[in-house]
Amino acid sequence: MATEIVPIDRTGDYRPQVAQALAVLRAGGLVGFPTETVYGVGARADSADAVARLRDVKSRADTKPFSVHVGRVDQVTRFVPEMGPRIRRLIRKALPGPVTLVFEVADPTQAPVVQEAGPHCVELMYHAGTIGIRCPDDAVAGDLLGDAEFPVVAASANRVNQPPPRSAEGVVAELDGRLDLLLDGGETRYAQASTVVRLRGDAFEVLRAGIIEERTLRRYASLNILFVCSGNTCRSPMAETMCRAALAERLSCSVADLADRDITVQSAGTAGWG
Repeated sequence: MATEIVPIDRTGDYRPQVAQALAVLRAGGLVGFPTETVYGVGARADSADAVARLRDVKSRADTKPFSVHVGRVDQVTRFVPEMGPRIRRLIRKALPGPVTLVFEVADPTQAPVVQEAGPHCVELMYHAGTIGIRCPDDAVAGDLLGDAEFPVVAASANRVNQPPPRSAEGVVAELDGRLDLLLDGGETRYAQASTVVRLRGDAFEVLRAGIIEERTLRRYASLNILFVCSGNTCRSPMAETMCRAALAERLSCSVADLADRDITVQSAGTAGWG
C-alpha cells in the first residue's frame, strides 16, 4: 500500500494534519516529517514494535541507537535529569537547531520519561549509558513532536547508503509503502546534516561535522559577563575583579581556570573624550 501523503500549508492552520500524524504515531505507525535539515521518519519510542518497524525500514542493527526527537527545548530534561551549567548554556543557545546532542546518563531509570512510561523504554531510547536528542528548528516538526504525549525516536527518511531526502518527493522515492503517513512540508531549509556532539560532564566533542561549526558551539557554551560604567577606571574594573573572584569561589577553581570553563568577565566604559 502506498504511503499516505498529507500536504502542509505553512501559511495556514495545519493542526488537523499534525493531529492526523500524531494519531498514526500513537497507534504504532511510522510517520515521515520535515526538519530544517532533512526529512525524518519517526516512531513512538515507548513501543518495541514501532521501534522494530523503524529498524526494519532503516536496516539498522539493534546495537545502533536512534536519536530521540523533541519539539521543545524544555523537554530535554525529561530524558537527561542532570547536566552541568556549561551544557545548559549550550542547550539554551543551540536548540532548537541543527544539532544532535549525545548525553551521558549514568542511571536512565531516574529520567522522568522512563519513570512515566516504564523501565522497558531504557533499551529503546538509551544505549550504553547515552542518549541522543534532537530538537529540530522547524515549525511542523516542532508542533508534531511537541504535541506528542509519548517519546519519539526518529532517523533520516532514506535507505542505507542513500542520501537523506530534502523533499517529500525524495522520501517517496526511497520509502513509499514503508511509511504509514508523510507530512509534506516542502523542501527543507538546509542541504547539510545536523552536527552531532557528544557531551561528557561539562565537556563536549564533535562526532560528526554539520551545519553548526565547533567554534560556534564553543561560543554557545561560553558565559560572557561585561560590566560597564562611564570611564572604566574604577567601578566596572572593580566589579570585574570581584565577579571573577566570586565565580572562582563558587566553582571551586582558581581565577585563571575560568577561561578553561569558557567563562570570561570583562569591563568597559561608555564615555569618550576628544
